[in-house]
Amino acid sequence: MPASRSKSTAKKQEETTAKKSDLPEVIEMRDAKISLHPSKRKTIRKIKLILSGTLNITNVDQARSSLLPVFENFDYLDFQLKEVSSLDLSFIQLLYHFKYSFAQKGKNVTIDSELTGESRKIIVHAGFEELMFIPKLV
Repeated sequence: MPASRSKSTAKKQEETTAKKSDLPEVIEMRDAKISLHPSKRKTIRKIKLILSGTLNITNVDQARSSLLPVFENFDYLDFQLKEVSSLDLSFIQLLYHFKYSFAQKGKNVTIDSELTGESRKIIVHAGFEELMFIPKLV
């Protein structure tokens, strides 16, 4: 039985490696982009997604439809919001949906945001601060 397990594990790693190479490096949207950075390690199915630009209702549908197929190939999803010019609640709700629906499937989703000004205020006032910011140790 251990031999079949190792063959199964090797096959899964092979499939994941092939799927990682099929991924686009960047998903371009209207005034926004998502950069995909899969882990180079073969023993872990992890991807970092860097979101930047205008993250609002105009990009929610495209982001959702572009990212859902990507998620099937990974167990660890690391979202990072950087250089965000605009953010609204519809995009925050999309991230919330990703985090909790994929957690139910046994996937680990983290979200960290480098936001200032109005975008940060929206998150805090809407009660999504715990979702969007990784606590920093002091």
